[in-house]
Amino acid sequence: MCEGSSEYGEDLNLLHQRLIDELKQEIKRSKLKNTGDLHRRNPKLYEKIRKTHVQGAIYYHAEFGNKKRSYMHWPDSWIIKEVGNYSCMTDLKYKNCTLHREVKGRMLENEIMLSWPHFCLNWKVGISGLPYRSYGELVVGNWLTHEKFLHNYDFPILCNNKGRSRRADFYLPSEKLILEIEQSRHSGQKRGSRRLAYEKRSEKKYKEYRASGYDFLCIDSDKYYDSGDFKAMNFCRDIRAMFMEKRIELPKIPDPRVLLRTINNEDKKYLIKASDEEVLNYLSIKLKINGIAELQNKHSPVNKLLSARKDGGYQVREKMKKRSIDRRSQKNIIHHRRKRNEYAHIDIAMDIVKENGISTQKEWFEWSKNNRVLMGSDLIKILI
Repeated sequence: MCEGSSEYGEDLNLLHQRLIDELKQEIKRSKLKNTGDLHRRNPKLYEKIRKTHVQGAIYYHAEFGNKKRSYMHWPDSWIIKEVGNYSCMTDLKYKNCTLHREVKGRMLENEIMLSWPHFCLNWKVGISGLPYRSYGELVVGNWLTHEKFLHNYDFPILCNNKGRSRRADFYLPSEKLILEIEQSRHSGQKRGSRRLAYEKRSEKKYKEYRASGYDFLCIDSDKYYDSGDFKAMNFCRDIRAMFMEKRIELPKIPDPRVLLRTINNEDKKYLIKASDEEVLNYLSIKLKINGIAELQNKHSPVNKLLSARKDGGYQVREKMKKRSIDRRSQKNIIHHRRKRNEYAHIDIAMDIVKENGISTQKEWFEWSKNNRVLMGSDLIKILI
Protein backbone atom coordinates (compact mmCIF):
# COMPACT_ATOMS: atom_id res chain seq x y z
CA MET A 1 0.00 0.00 0.00
CA CYS A 2 1.22 3.47 -0.79
CA GLU A 3 2.55 5.64 2.00
CA GLY A 4 -0.36 7.46 3.60
CA SER A 5 -2.63 4.41 3.78
CA SER A 6 -2.48 4.58 7.59
CA GLU A 7 -4.34 7.85 7.33
CA TYR A 8 -7.16 6.01 5.61
CA GLY A 9 -7.29 3.47 8.43
CA GLU A 10 -7.81 6.28 10.95
CA ASP A 11 -10.47 7.94 8.80
CA LEU A 12 -12.36 4.69 8.44
CA ASN A 13 -12.66 4.60 12.23
CA LEU A 14 -13.82 1.75 14.44
CA LEU A 15 -17.38 3.11 14.69
CA HIS A 16 -17.85 3.06 10.92
CA GLN A 17 -16.26 -0.37 10.64
CA ARG A 18 -18.52 -1.76 13.39
CA LEU A 19 -21.58 -0.33 11.61
CA ILE A 20 -20.49 -1.94 8.33
CA ASP A 21 -20.02 -5.33 10.05
CA GLU A 22 -23.33 -4.99 11.92
CA LEU A 23 -25.14 -4.07 8.70
CA LYS A 24 -23.68 -7.09 6.91
CA GLN A 25 -24.91 -9.38 9.70
CA GLU A 26 -28.37 -7.78 9.62
CA ILE A 27 -28.56 -8.16 5.82
CA LYS A 28 -27.70 -11.85 6.15
CA ARG A 29 -30.06 -12.47 9.10
CA SER A 30 -33.11 -10.51 7.88
CA LYS A 31 -32.44 -10.78 4.12
CA LEU A 32 -32.70 -7.01 3.66
CA LYS A 33 -33.03 -5.73 0.09
CA ASN A 34 -33.02 -1.94 0.49
CA THR A 35 -32.90 0.89 3.03
CA GLY A 36 -36.69 0.74 3.42
CA ASP A 37 -36.39 -2.80 4.76
CA LEU A 38 -33.62 -1.70 7.10
CA HIS A 39 -35.74 1.21 8.42
CA ARG A 40 -38.70 -1.08 9.14
CA ARG A 41 -36.86 -4.04 10.67
CA ASN A 42 -33.97 -2.36 12.49
CA PRO A 43 -34.71 1.38 12.97
CA LYS A 44 -31.97 1.77 15.61
CA LEU A 45 -29.25 0.62 13.20
CA TYR A 46 -30.74 2.77 10.45
CA GLU A 47 -30.57 5.89 12.67
CA LYS A 48 -26.98 5.11 13.76
CA ILE A 49 -25.87 4.90 10.14
CA ARG A 50 -27.80 8.02 9.15
CA LYS A 51 -26.17 10.12 11.90
CA THR A 52 -22.65 9.32 10.63
CA HIS A 53 -23.37 11.47 7.49
CA VAL A 54 -21.37 8.94 5.43
CA GLN A 55 -24.22 6.49 4.99
CA GLY A 56 -23.58 6.20 1.25
CA ALA A 57 -20.04 4.94 1.87
CA ILE A 58 -21.18 2.52 4.60
CA TYR A 59 -23.88 1.07 2.33
CA TYR A 60 -21.35 0.70 -0.48
CA HIS A 61 -18.74 -1.10 1.67
CA ALA A 62 -21.43 -3.35 3.09
CA GLU A 63 -22.56 -4.14 -0.50
CA PHE A 64 -26.07 -3.09 0.38
CA GLY A 65 -28.95 -1.77 -1.73
CA ASN A 66 -28.58 -1.45 -5.48
CA LYS A 67 -24.75 -1.39 -5.08
CA LYS A 68 -24.57 1.71 -7.23
CA ARG A 69 -21.53 3.79 -6.42
CA SER A 70 -22.57 7.14 -5.03
CA TYR A 71 -19.63 9.14 -3.70
CA MET A 72 -21.63 12.17 -2.57
CA HIS A 73 -21.37 11.34 1.15
CA TRP A 74 -17.85 9.93 1.06
CA PRO A 75 -15.16 11.89 2.95
CA ASP A 76 -12.17 13.07 0.92
CA SER A 77 -9.85 10.48 2.48
CA TRP A 78 -12.10 7.62 1.30
CA ILE A 79 -12.24 9.09 -2.19
CA ILE A 80 -8.42 9.30 -2.30
CA LYS A 81 -8.11 5.70 -1.11
CA GLU A 82 -10.54 4.47 -3.78
CA VAL A 83 -8.67 6.37 -6.52
CA GLY A 84 -5.48 4.43 -5.68
CA ASN A 85 -6.91 1.39 -7.51
CA TYR A 86 -6.40 3.16 -10.86
CA SER A 87 -3.17 3.90 -12.74
CA CYS A 88 -3.74 7.53 -13.77
CA MET A 89 -6.46 10.15 -14.29
CA THR A 90 -7.14 8.91 -17.83
CA ASP A 91 -7.61 5.35 -16.56
CA LEU A 92 -9.94 6.66 -13.83
CA LYS A 93 -11.96 8.74 -16.32
CA TYR A 94 -12.65 5.84 -18.66
CA LYS A 95 -13.22 3.14 -16.02
CA ASN A 96 -15.08 5.13 -13.34
CA CYS A 97 -16.37 8.43 -14.67
CA THR A 98 -18.51 9.00 -11.53
CA LEU A 99 -15.48 8.90 -9.26
CA HIS A 100 -13.51 11.01 -11.76
CA ARG A 101 -16.20 13.73 -11.63
CA GLU A 102 -16.12 13.64 -7.82
CA VAL A 103 -12.32 14.09 -7.78
CA LYS A 104 -12.51 17.02 -10.20
CA GLY A 105 -15.42 18.62 -8.33
CA ARG A 106 -13.59 18.46 -4.98
CA MET A 107 -10.24 19.50 -6.59
CA LEU A 108 -8.38 16.58 -5.03
CA GLU A 109 -5.72 16.17 -7.77
CA ASN A 110 -2.79 17.41 -5.65
CA GLU A 111 -3.79 15.32 -2.63
CA ILE A 112 -4.02 12.27 -4.90
CA MET A 113 -0.52 12.83 -6.30
CA LEU A 114 0.79 13.27 -2.75
CA SER A 115 -0.78 9.97 -1.63
CA TRP A 116 -0.31 8.02 -4.89
CA PRO A 117 2.83 9.23 -6.72
CA HIS A 118 2.17 6.80 -9.59
CA PHE A 119 -0.78 9.06 -10.45
CA CYS A 120 1.48 11.85 -11.73
CA LEU A 121 0.41 12.12 -15.35
CA ASN A 122 2.96 11.41 -18.09
CA TRP A 123 5.99 10.81 -15.91
CA LYS A 124 6.95 7.14 -15.92
CA VAL A 125 10.26 5.67 -14.76
CA GLY A 126 11.29 2.92 -17.18
CA ILE A 127 13.55 -0.10 -16.65
CA SER A 128 16.55 2.10 -17.58
CA GLY A 129 15.84 4.31 -14.54
CA LEU A 130 15.09 7.32 -16.75
CA PRO A 131 11.83 9.29 -16.36
CA TYR A 132 9.82 9.30 -19.59
CA ARG A 133 7.14 11.84 -20.44
CA SER A 134 4.62 9.57 -22.19
CA TYR A 135 3.70 5.94 -22.76
CA GLY A 136 5.15 6.16 -26.29
CA GLU A 137 8.58 7.18 -24.95
CA LEU A 138 8.35 4.61 -22.13
CA VAL A 139 7.65 1.77 -24.58
CA VAL A 140 10.49 2.69 -26.96
CA GLY A 141 12.93 3.26 -24.06
CA ASN A 142 12.06 -0.11 -22.45
CA TRP A 143 12.24 -1.88 -25.81
CA LEU A 144 15.71 -0.61 -26.75
CA THR A 145 17.04 -0.93 -23.18
CA HIS A 146 15.76 -4.50 -22.75
CA GLU A 147 17.30 -5.59 -26.08
CA LYS A 148 20.54 -3.67 -25.30
CA PHE A 149 20.28 -1.59 -28.48
CA LEU A 150 22.52 1.49 -28.28
CA HIS A 151 20.45 4.68 -28.04
CA ASN A 152 20.34 8.07 -26.34
CA TYR A 153 17.19 9.52 -24.80
CA ASP A 154 16.47 13.29 -24.74
CA PHE A 155 19.73 13.78 -26.63
CA PRO A 156 21.00 17.31 -27.49
CA ILE A 157 21.34 17.74 -31.27
CA LEU A 158 23.36 20.73 -32.48
CA CYS A 159 21.46 22.49 -35.30
CA ASN A 160 22.31 25.45 -37.52
CA ASN A 161 20.43 27.70 -35.14
CA LYS A 162 23.00 30.16 -33.75
CA GLY A 163 24.79 27.29 -32.03
CA ARG A 164 21.75 26.26 -29.98
CA SER A 165 20.82 22.59 -29.64
CA ARG A 166 17.52 20.74 -29.97
CA ARG A 167 16.69 17.76 -27.79
CA ALA A 168 15.76 14.64 -29.75
CA ASP A 169 13.44 12.10 -28.11
CA PHE A 170 15.71 9.23 -29.23
CA TYR A 171 19.00 9.27 -31.13
CA LEU A 172 20.47 6.06 -32.53
CA PRO A 173 24.19 6.76 -32.95
CA SER A 174 24.95 3.54 -34.88
CA GLU A 175 22.32 4.47 -37.50
CA LYS A 176 22.77 8.27 -37.16
CA LEU A 177 18.99 8.56 -37.02
CA ILE A 178 16.57 10.55 -34.81
CA LEU A 179 13.22 9.13 -33.67
CA GLU A 180 10.58 11.62 -32.50
CA ILE A 181 7.50 10.43 -30.55
CA GLU A 182 4.91 13.11 -31.20
CA GLN A 183 1.31 13.82 -30.33
CA SER A 184 -1.33 14.28 -33.02
CA ARG A 185 -0.42 17.35 -35.06
CA HIS A 186 -3.75 17.49 -36.90
CA SER A 187 -6.16 18.10 -34.04
CA GLY A 188 -5.15 21.57 -32.88
CA GLN A 189 -8.57 23.09 -33.54
CA LYS A 190 -10.17 20.44 -31.34
CA ARG A 191 -7.56 20.35 -28.59
CA GLY A 192 -6.99 24.06 -27.95
CA SER A 193 -4.18 26.60 -28.09
CA ARG A 194 -1.61 24.45 -26.26
CA ARG A 195 -1.82 21.78 -28.97
CA LEU A 196 -1.50 24.43 -31.69
CA ALA A 197 1.61 25.79 -29.98
CA TYR A 198 2.99 22.23 -29.80
CA GLU A 199 2.46 21.81 -33.54
CA LYS A 200 4.32 25.04 -34.31
CA ARG A 201 7.26 24.03 -32.11
CA SER A 202 7.40 20.62 -33.77
CA GLU A 203 7.41 22.09 -37.27
CA LYS A 204 10.22 24.48 -36.33
CA LYS A 205 12.21 21.63 -34.79
CA TYR A 206 11.85 19.40 -37.88
CA LYS A 207 12.75 22.30 -40.18
CA GLU A 208 16.00 22.77 -38.27
CA TYR A 209 16.73 19.03 -38.48
CA ARG A 210 16.35 19.17 -42.27
CA ALA A 211 18.46 22.34 -42.59
CA SER A 212 21.22 20.70 -40.52
CA GLY A 213 21.18 17.49 -42.57
CA TYR A 214 19.84 15.13 -39.90
CA ASP A 215 17.80 12.08 -40.87
CA PHE A 216 14.75 11.60 -38.64
CA LEU A 217 11.49 9.67 -38.31
CA CYS A 218 8.28 10.73 -36.54
CA ILE A 219 5.42 8.62 -35.23
CA ASP A 220 2.11 9.86 -33.82
CA SER A 221 1.49 8.09 -30.48
CA ASP A 222 -2.06 9.42 -29.91
CA LYS A 223 -3.77 6.84 -32.14
CA TYR A 224 -2.41 3.96 -30.04
CA TYR A 225 -4.37 4.98 -26.93
CA ASP A 226 -7.57 3.00 -26.38
CA SER A 227 -9.80 3.85 -23.39
CA GLY A 228 -6.84 4.62 -21.15
CA ASP A 229 -4.73 1.67 -22.36
CA PHE A 230 -1.75 1.90 -24.71
CA LYS A 231 -1.35 -0.59 -27.60
CA ALA A 232 2.36 -1.17 -27.11
CA MET A 233 2.82 -4.06 -29.54
CA ASN A 234 1.07 -2.27 -32.43
CA PHE A 235 3.12 0.83 -31.70
CA CYS A 236 6.44 -1.09 -31.84
CA ARG A 237 5.47 -3.00 -34.99
CA ASP A 238 4.73 0.26 -36.81
CA ILE A 239 8.05 1.77 -35.69
CA ARG A 240 9.86 -1.36 -36.86
CA ALA A 241 8.12 -1.13 -40.26
CA MET A 242 9.17 2.53 -40.60
CA PHE A 243 12.79 1.58 -39.93
CA MET A 244 12.62 -1.33 -42.38
CA GLU A 245 11.70 1.15 -45.12
CA LYS A 246 15.09 2.75 -44.47
CA ARG A 247 16.71 -0.71 -44.45
CA ILE A 248 17.41 -0.53 -40.73
CA GLU A 249 16.55 -3.58 -38.63
CA LEU A 250 15.57 -3.00 -35.03
CA PRO A 251 15.80 -5.78 -32.39
CA LYS A 252 12.93 -8.16 -31.69
CA ILE A 253 9.94 -6.78 -29.78
CA PRO A 254 9.72 -8.12 -26.20
CA ASP A 255 6.60 -9.02 -24.24
CA PRO A 256 4.06 -6.16 -23.70
CA ARG A 257 4.59 -6.46 -19.94
CA VAL A 258 8.25 -5.54 -20.49
CA LEU A 259 7.35 -2.65 -22.79
CA LEU A 260 4.97 -1.08 -20.27
CA ARG A 261 6.96 -1.91 -17.13
CA THR A 262 7.66 0.94 -14.73
CA ILE A 263 9.96 0.68 -11.73
CA ASN A 264 9.28 2.03 -8.25
CA ASN A 265 8.09 5.58 -7.72
CA GLU A 266 10.74 6.60 -5.18
CA ASP A 267 11.84 9.47 -7.44
CA LYS A 268 8.33 10.92 -7.37
CA LYS A 269 8.01 10.57 -3.60
CA TYR A 270 11.42 12.23 -3.27
CA LEU A 271 10.34 15.25 -5.33
CA ILE A 272 7.26 15.65 -3.17
CA LYS A 273 8.77 15.14 0.30
CA ALA A 274 12.50 16.02 0.13
CA SER A 275 13.84 19.41 1.26
CA ASP A 276 14.01 22.35 -1.15
CA GLU A 277 17.80 22.14 -1.56
CA GLU A 278 17.72 18.37 -2.14
CA VAL A 279 15.04 18.77 -4.81
CA LEU A 280 16.98 21.59 -6.50
CA ASN A 281 20.13 19.45 -6.67
CA TYR A 282 18.10 16.48 -7.94
CA LEU A 283 16.55 18.60 -10.71
CA SER A 284 19.86 20.08 -11.85
CA ILE A 285 22.10 16.98 -11.52
CA LYS A 286 19.90 13.98 -12.35
CA LEU A 287 17.21 15.54 -14.55
CA LYS A 288 19.54 18.27 -15.92
CA ILE A 289 16.94 21.04 -15.53
CA ASN A 290 18.85 24.31 -15.18
CA GLY A 291 16.17 27.00 -15.27
CA ILE A 292 12.56 27.79 -14.48
CA ALA A 293 11.70 28.26 -18.18
CA GLU A 294 13.11 24.82 -19.02
CA LEU A 295 11.13 23.29 -16.15
CA GLN A 296 7.84 24.84 -17.26
CA ASN A 297 8.23 24.41 -21.03
CA LYS A 298 10.01 21.06 -21.37
CA HIS A 299 9.27 19.21 -18.13
CA SER A 300 5.63 19.96 -17.36
CA PRO A 301 5.04 16.54 -15.65
CA VAL A 302 7.85 17.31 -13.17
CA ASN A 303 6.48 20.82 -12.70
CA LYS A 304 3.05 19.36 -12.01
CA LEU A 305 4.52 16.93 -9.47
CA LEU A 306 6.20 19.83 -7.61
CA SER A 307 2.74 21.36 -7.19
CA ALA A 308 1.90 18.45 -4.88
CA ARG A 309 4.42 19.73 -2.29
CA LYS A 310 2.99 21.38 0.82
CA ASP A 311 3.74 24.89 -0.46
CA GLY A 312 2.76 24.03 -4.04
CA GLY A 313 6.45 24.01 -5.04
CA TYR A 314 6.74 27.79 -4.54
CA GLN A 315 10.07 27.76 -2.67
CA VAL A 316 11.72 25.35 -5.11
CA ARG A 317 10.71 27.49 -8.11
CA GLU A 318 11.84 30.72 -6.41
CA LYS A 319 15.23 29.27 -5.51
CA MET A 320 15.59 27.92 -9.04
CA LYS A 321 14.93 31.44 -10.39
CA LYS A 322 17.59 32.88 -8.06
CA ARG A 323 20.10 30.25 -9.14
CA SER A 324 19.42 31.09 -12.77
CA ILE A 325 19.93 34.83 -12.11
CA ASP A 326 23.19 34.16 -10.23
CA ARG A 327 24.41 31.91 -13.05
CA ARG A 328 23.59 34.55 -15.67
CA SER A 329 25.34 37.23 -13.58
CA GLN A 330 28.47 35.10 -13.37
CA LYS A 331 28.39 34.55 -17.14
CA ASN A 332 27.96 38.28 -17.73
CA ILE A 333 30.96 39.08 -15.51
CA ILE A 334 33.14 36.66 -17.49
CA HIS A 335 31.80 38.04 -20.78
CA HIS A 336 32.51 41.68 -19.85
CA ARG A 337 35.96 40.81 -18.54
CA ARG A 338 36.74 39.07 -21.84
CA LYS A 339 35.43 42.03 -23.83
CA ARG A 340 37.45 44.47 -21.74
CA ASN A 341 40.65 42.56 -22.48
CA GLU A 342 39.97 42.86 -26.22
CA TYR A 343 40.49 46.64 -26.09
CA ALA A 344 43.87 48.36 -25.93
CA HIS A 345 45.03 50.05 -22.74
CA ILE A 346 45.03 53.87 -23.07
CA ASP A 347 48.83 54.11 -22.56
CA ILE A 348 49.51 51.63 -25.39
CA ALA A 349 47.02 53.48 -27.61
CA MET A 350 48.83 56.80 -26.99
CA ASP A 351 52.19 55.25 -27.91
CA ILE A 352 50.67 53.89 -31.14
CA VAL A 353 49.31 57.37 -32.00
CA LYS A 354 52.71 59.02 -31.46
CA GLU A 355 54.74 56.35 -33.31
CA ASN A 356 52.48 56.36 -36.37
CA GLY A 357 51.76 60.11 -36.48
CA ILE A 358 47.99 59.63 -36.23
CA SER A 359 46.22 63.01 -35.95
CA THR A 360 42.58 62.36 -36.95
CA GLN A 361 39.89 59.87 -36.11
CA LYS A 362 39.81 58.69 -39.72
CA GLU A 363 43.53 57.85 -39.59
CA TRP A 364 42.98 55.97 -36.32
CA PHE A 365 40.19 53.84 -37.82
CA GLU A 366 42.31 53.15 -40.89
CA TRP A 367 45.29 52.06 -38.78
CA SER A 368 43.05 49.88 -36.58
CA LYS A 369 41.56 48.20 -39.65
CA ASN A 370 44.98 47.36 -41.05
CA ASN A 371 46.33 46.12 -37.71
CA ARG A 372 43.33 44.16 -36.48
CA VAL A 373 45.44 41.10 -35.61
CA LEU A 374 47.66 43.20 -33.34
CA MET A 375 44.64 44.79 -31.66
CA GLY A 376 43.30 41.29 -30.94
CA SER A 377 45.18 38.38 -29.40
CA ASP A 378 48.68 39.92 -29.62
CA LEU A 379 47.63 43.00 -27.67
CA ILE A 380 45.96 40.84 -25.03
CA LYS A 381 49.28 38.98 -24.60
CA ILE A 382 51.03 42.34 -24.17
CA LEU A 383 48.51 43.42 -21.54
CA ILE A 384 48.77 40.14 -19.65
